[in-house]
Amino acid sequence: MRAVRDEEAAEAAAEVAADGVQVLVAQGFQARAVKEREILPVVELPFSTADLGLAVRKIRERLGTERPVIAFVGAESLFPHREGLEELFGFRLRLYGASGPEEVPKLIRKAAFEGADGLALDVGDEQDEFRIQAAEESFPGAWVQIETGTDSIRAALDGAERLGESLERERNNSARLTAILDLSFNGVIRLNNRREIVAVNRVIETVLGKKAAEVVGTPVEKVMQGIDRDSIEEILNGGQELFAGSVNVNGAVLLVAGAPLWLGNEINGAVLICRRVRAEDGAEKKRREDRESSGYVAVGNFDQIARTGPAMRRCMQTARLYACSRSPILLRGETGTEVELFAEAIHNNSVQKNGPFVTVNCGAVPEEEQAAVLFGKYDLRHKEWETEGAMGAASCGTVFLQEVERLSPGNQFLLLAAISRQMYWNRESMVRRNLSVRVIASSQEELEPLVSRGQFRRDLYHLLRAMELRIPPLREDREEISRLARAYVGGYLERYSKYMEVDEAAYLALEQFPWEGNLLQLDRFCERLVLGSRRRRIDESFMRTLMEELYPEPETEENERKPALWRDPEAETIARALEECAGNRARAAQSLGISVTTLWRRMKKYGISEKYGV
Repeated sequence: MRAVRDEEAAEAAAEVAADGVQVLVAQGFQARAVKEREILPVVELPFSTADLGLAVRKIRERLGTERPVIAFVGAESLFPHREGLEELFGFRLRLYGASGPEEVPKLIRKAAFEGADGLALDVGDEQDEFRIQAAEESFPGAWVQIETGTDSIRAALDGAERLGESLERERNNSARLTAILDLSFNGVIRLNNRREIVAVNRVIETVLGKKAAEVVGTPVEKVMQGIDRDSIEEILNGGQELFAGSVNVNGAVLLVAGAPLWLGNEINGAVLICRRVRAEDGAEKKRREDRESSGYVAVGNFDQIARTGPAMRRCMQTARLYACSRSPILLRGETGTEVELFAEAIHNNSVQKNGPFVTVNCGAVPEEEQAAVLFGKYDLRHKEWETEGAMGAASCGTVFLQEVERLSPGNQFLLLAAISRQMYWNRESMVRRNLSVRVIASSQEELEPLVSRGQFRRDLYHLLRAMELRIPPLREDREEISRLARAYVGGYLERYSKYMEVDEAAYLALEQFPWEGNLLQLDRFCERLVLGSRRRRIDESFMRTLMEELYPEPETEENERKPALWRDPEAETIARALEECAGNRARAAQSLGISVTTLWRRMKKYGISEKYGV
């Protein structure tokens, strides 16, 4: 046993831990201080019903009052057994839970101010003159110190003994597990529920270049930068059962798989298994250095993707999974959906990371030149390649084929042969080349209709389709529109040294537009808004007017106006009434059965006002 002041509890716990103490029994603020520092396992010593009842009886005897109001002041964890006390002992209870010892004197005075008749107090230690002084001043003769009974102490010691036995069993199991893990050829990381590293084996120590003691207690994303934190969080929350991805640590590419650790019916952490990808040999290293000097380098990564909404997070999780494979990937996304950034991010999280990243826009290459651009030109007489083409330039890396649907049928066959059989066209025949190339293709069109019409090879379609990644358009995460618009507007205000306030309703109005150009269109719109506006405040009406000015309603074949911007049905009704009344607001209001003032307000609300000179 050791008696210490509250502020000395953590230091005292560290001292006894150094002396071999394995479990600590503590009370109130002292237990909290030791828990926060995670020095030792703590069994708390609360007051029992009997302890509290004895304190109440003493106060009632001193007061001589029927059903007095008695305040309990101290750490709230001290009073878990207070249910039914009022009925048992005939008093009215007011609990004042303190967050720290320094707060106790204030709460004593507060209890007196709020009309408490008596005070039951956890003094903590006998030297705490501030608590005692506050109690004497506020409740003279009507306060008692709550004393911990032998039953409470005995129960806490029994709990500490059981906890000690459990810890001993866990240490034995941990020692056996550590021995097994250290014999593993794969790296193993164990995490707690806060994503903090609990243990690593020797393989991980070698990869990180650090001892286990240097990383234990650190969030895994800080040790393995680039790991998919959101997916690990979902595992720990029970949102998904498995995790897979890749990460680059100190130049080593690791394929990472993870799963939750269950303790009974609760998740108690997670385990990550890390497999090191084969290191590049001398020839691969030379080719990589040559490609890097040629500028074939991907600079994008997942943390640069601007959107963070649910649809985009799901897409990124799938992309990280696909990055683990060397098989072809098909990216499908509209203009402005960061398709190229996704391709670069997949490359930079793949086993091909150290190789070149070569981009070819198939739609920009004339059909007669496509074969040479993709596969190079081979000199049969000298038995060497005159030009290596994109596939050769991307050896040990990735080739990104934009608008793959624009390849001619003949070149679609050549691409299929190159991917599936390592056979490359040499102007007269097929030549086998051992090139380790990862193909990522992209298309803005659905390929299946093209296959049905005979414009795209069915076998190539199925080769690419197995790992198709659809990048969601911005309108599928509508709440992202206003968030990104704020960021874009803020950036342009700083760039052009302008000052402007944009109403919240104005930003929300942007969410009603389809944004078919996605981030590209939204970015340009925000720049136009900042540069072109002469207002210091942008309201919803002005924002809608500008959108309709820049993106007018297109005409259909029947010369009907097709709205480009979704409108509230009431807005359409008002606009139609104004048009029928040639802009006369009095007549329009009469036809709608509302006052002119109400019409004016609704015109302002829906952005109809400026068109009619309001």
